[in-house]
Amino acid sequence: MIKSFIWKRICLITLFVFLLIVFSFPSHIQASGQNQLKNENLSEPEKRWGIKIESLRPTSGGRMLDLRFRVLDPVKARNLLSKGKKAYIIDQKKGRKLPVPVTKAGPMRQTTLKPQAGRIYFVLFANGNGLVQEGDKVTVIIGDFRAENVLVASSGMKPSSLGLKPPELSELQRKKWEKIKKVQNVLLNDYRVCLEHCSNEPRCVGKCEKMFKNRLESEYQSLINE
Repeated sequence: MIKSFIWKRICLITLFVFLLIVFSFPSHIQASGQNQLKNENLSEPEKRWGIKIESLRPTSGGRMLDLRFRVLDPVKARNLLSKGKKAYIIDQKKGRKLPVPVTKAGPMRQTTLKPQAGRIYFVLFANGNGLVQEGDKVTVIIGDFRAENVLVASSGMKPSSLGLKPPELSELQRKKWEKIKKVQNVLLNDYRVCLEHCSNEPRCVGKCEKMFKNRLESEYQSLINE
């Protein structure tokens, strides 16, 4: 029951952050697909499908893998971004398939009928129990696209200092203090997940920090007024 609740919470938080990124930020600078295909150092599958894999990293505490790929040729890449194309990862060590999680809002991946040259899109893959680790190599499959030996990089994201000072709790009972510490740890974990998906984008980082501070203050006031 608890594990199920935690998994649903992670999915909802991750989905919220990605929706925030998708709808809040301007697209990357547009460029000619054909020119980019000539200038990029691409594998044969990337050339054929008009994309470049930018990164594959663990996220959500290692429970998911976050694939980012940039569209170079919108015409070629259109099939990869179609809802009907099945996407999954194969762990090359154990041969297990890692699918895209599905929530009430749909699969946790970006799809579009009109991909934009230069824009980066994402696909999330379930990685239960941290099966695939940083440094592992996997095969990425989206429809007929197949890229082997894709390296799982380090997430490399650590929460920045929020400048938050521990609240003055000397007048509170110890049990209440323990509750507040637990809530703070949960919110910090949510904040880290939020940051992982920001890719150091200042506007996104700012929204994560604001959301964290507001939730922390709200929870704190709720607990001390119990």
